[in-house]
Amino acid sequence: MIYIFDTDSLRSLKFIPINGFPSFWSDFGQFISDGQVISVREVRREVEKQKGNFGEVYDWLIANSHIFQTPTSEDTDEVARILRVPAYRSLIHRKNILLGMPAADPFVIAAGKTREGCVITQETKKEGRIDIPSVCDELGVDCTNLSGFMDRESLSY
Repeated sequence: MIYIFDTDSLRSLKFIPINGFPSFWSDFGQFISDGQVISVREVRREVEKQKGNFGEVYDWLIANSHIFQTPTSEDTDEVARILRVPAYRSLIHRKNILLGMPAADPFVIAAGKTREGCVITQETKKEGRIDIPSVCDELGVDCTNLSGFMDRESLSY
């Protein structure tokens, strides 16, 4: 299984101290080495914009920046399909457009769709709101949060 991490799930890793949980970080590093944990270039751009919110995990992410993959042509085609749906355009917040800020959500979903992987996000599905879990559900893309990832992979410390 390939897991595609959204910005908020990577940011949540700061609550798992690197020195306090070396087994987790060793296991997580192995998932990365095996190509099972990836993210997308737009997430890296968000991480860099928000680096103060990541604590010590920021340096770890930059040292492992190969997880942030450049979109393939299939990914960009899927992003275009996603954004053709008027309601899904709200995945890109107006302020991101106005301020030229990164907008990773459609790229994360597209990577999950094209790779038949599982999107990892801390967003929760809420009735009447367009968010990663609701779009994943509508497009048939598997989606869970960091805790769900750990459960699926039997990671407990």
